[in-house]
Amino acid sequence: KAVELAPEFREARARLARVLATSGRLEDSIPHLQKVVELDPRDADGRLRLARALMEVRRTDDATKEVAALLAQQPDNLDGILLSGRIHAVNGNPEAAEREFSRVTDLSSATRDQRARAHLNMALLRQAQGRIQESIEFYGQTLKISPDQPQALFNLAVILASNQRLKGAAELYQRLLQLDPSRTDVRYRLAVTEMGRGELKAASEHFEQLVADRPLAIELVTSSSLLLAELGRGDEAADRLLAAISKTRDKAPKARLKSTLGAVEIKNGYLERGLGHLRDAVDLAPDVPEVRKRYAEALAGEKRYAQAVDEYVAYGALAPGDDQATFAHATCLIILDR
Repeated sequence: KAVELAPEFREARARLARVLATSGRLEDSIPHLQKVVELDPRDADGRLRLARALMEVRRTDDATKEVAALLAQQPDNLDGILLSGRIHAVNGNPEAAEREFSRVTDLSSATRDQRARAHLNMALLRQAQGRIQESIEFYGQTLKISPDQPQALFNLAVILASNQRLKGAAELYQRLLQLDPSRTDVRYRLAVTEMGRGELKAASEHFEQLVADRPLAIELVTSSSLLLAELGRGDEAADRLLAAISKTRDKAPKARLKSTLGAVEIKNGYLERGLGHLRDAVDLAPDVPEVRKRYAEALAGEKRYAQAVDEYVAYGALAPGDDQATFAHATCLIILDR
């Protein structure tokens, strides 16, 4: 309303742009930021906010022009230099991006936050280039400057986990959860990491919290149920799966749940019942690869090699290139003297 009453009122436009941006209407904020800069071209903060908004909506050419204008006025504007580096990185010019980020780390006037962001962007740049060890070092430097930087903590944890450095990954995920206990993505990754470390009780506790919040999330239900079975709580696992199956209507997720139930029942000692659930899952969704594979593995595990071969053939058609399944398929054929 203030802008309608006084279109040249810069402060009202600036505040409106900020509210629009923080409420997710970034595109709508841009015309107001442009007007703010038009009314006072020397407003470095307004131009920087405009450039950031343009960058976020992938208008990189326009963002480049605004950053160039900003740095022409203030060559040592470190936030502008950082944004210039990000634009170069997005535009596929890593050398130019690295020069900009290095300028920030070299300047004594840089704040801790600016140095941390420069190192973080260097880490992201190295990671995108596949230079993983160097990216790990830059993430480490970022965290020395800013120990609670969430993106550095998360990305470094993911890298460590993918390289089987599970203890370090788990510690980083735990730090992230201390900062923000509501982050279910982090809790899920921590649960999976703890499973990989053999810390099944800790993994189960995290899965239980996740399932309590999202009782019908298929991945959570299946993972937590398999873990309960590993902990000797097979009846609880079966009950959880049956409850989810009864509330699931779509064929593919229902088949995944039935398939997991089959695996749990076999572990509980109910072989034929478990194989029956696995067969039902295949009949329900024959084109879901993991359902076919689990049935094939169960049949092979019970020495029903001829049936297992048929399932491995079907699975191979759905998911070619699975070396583990190819090896298991070949082993069944050898046993059958084929």
